[in-house]
Amino acid sequence: MIILIDNDLLIRKSWEMAAIQASLNIMTFGNVSDFLIVSGDFQKSSTKIFIDYELDDGLFGTIEAEKIYLEGFEDITLATGHQADSLNIPSYIKNVIGKRPQF
Repeated sequence: MIILIDNDLLIRKSWEMAAIQASLNIMTFGNVSDFLIVSGDFQKSSTKIFIDYELDDGLFGTIEAEKIYLEGFEDITLATGHQADSLNIPSYIKNVIGKRPQF
């Protein structure tokens, strides 16, 4: 299962379309809180989570990802338009990619 957390509806829709074309299962969320409500429905060991760097309400994906990590998810990738070397990436984030789906 692939999870994308991004506040931009167009980004979420483009990932959904790419996942359909790649025959992959995806769920998208506009914020971390909505994901955490249903996070128990996903297998922690096989779920890949992609989270945007800049979320709504001044929240940052690098900080919000810790909540996801503390729930037991370990495959967390930051999806951002920023250069990785310009960000302080915590150890619980495995990778940094651009906004385009990487599948």
